[in-house]
Amino acid sequence: IEPHQTTSLAWLYPNVGIANTSGAELHESLRSLNKELTHIAKTHYSAFFENDLDEQLRARGIDDVYICGIHTNYCVASTAMEEER
Repeated sequence: IEPHQTTSLAWLYPNVGIANTSGAELHESLRSLNKELTHIAKTHYSAFFENDLDEQLRARGIDDVYICGIHTNYCVASTAMEEER
């Protein structure tokens, strides 16, 4: 491990979060849960930043959101804080 790699998981998961790579695919066990999944392109740590995800959830009557991910202290935390608003 190089010193510059110790603050990031990129060395361990090189394709995570890079569009059109295996690291950006939804796990097969989650794909089977709902056939009406909607893809939202993220441009920020939070999945709710500058898109209509909140409106889509409300339109479907979804009140509970379970958030998981690999970068808990960035993307997961930011999404949880935005969702709570």
